Amino acid sequence: MLSFMVRLLFFVTLLGWGMVPASEALTSPAEEVLRAGDQLRIEVFDNPDLGLTLVVPAGGQIAYPLIGDLPALVGTRPSALAEYVRSRLAADFLREPQVTVTITAYGARQVHVLGSVGRPGVIRLLPGTSLSALQAISEAGGFEPSANRGSVALIRSSTNTGRVTRILALAGDRPSEDPPLSPGDVLLIPTADRAFVLGRVSRPGAVSFTGTEPITITKAITMAGGFDRFAVDDAVHLLRPGEPPKTIDVEAILHGRSPDLPISPGDTVFVPEGRL
Repeated sequence: MLSFMVRLLFFVTLLGWGMVPASEALTSPAEEVLRAGDQLRIEVFDNPDLGLTLVVPAGGQIAYPLIGDLPALVGTRPSALAEYVRSRLAADFLREPQVTVTITAYGARQVHVLGSVGRPGVIRLLPGTSLSALQAISEAGGFEPSANRGSVALIRSSTNTGRVTRILALAGDRPSEDPPLSPGDVLLIPTADRAFVLGRVSRPGAVSFTGTEPITITKAITMAGGFDRFAVDDAVHLLRPGEPPKTIDVEAILHGRSPDLPISPGDTVFVPEGRL
């Protein structure tokens, strides 16, 4: 089950859950930033030929009549996109154009909760709602008895700043932090007597400490079937309780330029994907 859900992290598309009509959202389309999979309608008053319906892509660009490629849409507000189109049309083609951009249907907004919880998998976020880390874990069946609540890893991908990882202390009745989650976030809940190797490896899952020999990062990745073809081998994340996240250059280890670090129970080794 864990292996299947981890693969979903990389292979499930934003349209896989279907779309949510914008009329069902709790915030107006103008307030909601655009996400991959959202369906938009761009209209220019009294110019029906310039109307365009599109689905926001995760990457790449969309061509618009007369003005060419639109800027990156993910993370942009509809009002900002409308102003961009208006200004470009006004500069060269139309006199005082009136442009509206409307979200007609929302693509999926979801987070992943993996590791030592009752039902690891995908948690759906409705547009305009808020979900904290603990609420997501609760929806995923809650912590397992063996869960290490003091070292929950939050992995966040951003089109602007790259990957950001944090270690959350969610132990006790009143945890020191319980941040709201954003679409695409991943929560990894480690187990006290095991480590996890997740991400772009052939067999993601738990690594058990059953022998007396130490398990190093490269050995753990080997036990998980090795890197797959989309793995970033020079920026592997080592997430350890009580310590800041570390970025490990496994390629340098394999070529003898860096020492191979041992991992410990409760650690999570996360191999990112180069195409994100």
